[in-house]
Amino acid sequence: MKRILTAFVLAATLAVYAAMLAWSLPSLSAIAAGNGLVDARMFDMRPAGYDFETSKALLTALGEPGRDWYLSVQQRLDTAFPVLNGLSIFIGLTFVARQFRKTNALTTAFAAIPALAAAGFDLAENAAVAVMLRAGPNAVTTEMAASASALSIVKSAAVTCSLVLLLAGLAFAGYRYWRKGEGIHGS
Repeated sequence: MKRILTAFVLAATLAVYAAMLAWSLPSLSAIAAGNGLVDARMFDMRPAGYDFETSKALLTALGEPGRDWYLSVQQRLDTAFPVLNGLSIFIGLTFVARQFRKTNALTTAFAAIPALAAAGFDLAENAAVAVMLRAGPNAVTTEMAASASALSIVKSAAVTCSLVLLLAGLAFAGYRYWRKGEGIHGS
C-alpha cells in the first residue's frame, strides 16, 4: 500500500507540473506576449524575482481575462503542486535516509524541514501573486510587488536547496551501492 501511495504522489506531482509547464503557463505567456510584452514569463517562472515595473507590465499585458485565468486555472494547479512537490521531496529524503539505515524520528524531522520549506514558500508566493492579480495594474503597489518578488526568490532557493540535498543523497546512496557491488564482484 505504501508503494502505491508513493507512486501516486510522484505521478500526481509530475502530472500537475507537466500541466503547468505545457499548458497553463504557456497559455498565460501567450496572452501577455500577444499584448506586446517582450518578457512574458509569469511570476512563478522568475526565480530571481521582479520589480514593480515588471509586475505592473505583466498585469497590464494579461488584461482582466488573463488575470482571471491566472487566478482560476494556474493558481489552482499551483496550489496542488507545492503540496505534492513537498510530499515528493519528503518521500525522496526519507528514502535516502533508509538507504543509510537512519530512519528515526530525528531523520524524519530532518527530511520534513526542506520539504515543508519548499511547499510553504511556494504557497506563500502564490498568495502574494494572487493579491497582485486581484489588485490589477492600476492598484498594485510597490509593497505588493516587493513582497511577491521576495517570496519568489525564497521559494526558488528553498526548492533548489531541497532538490540539491535530495540529489546529493541519492548520488551518495548510489555510490555506496555501487562500491558495495564492486567489492563483491570486483577482481
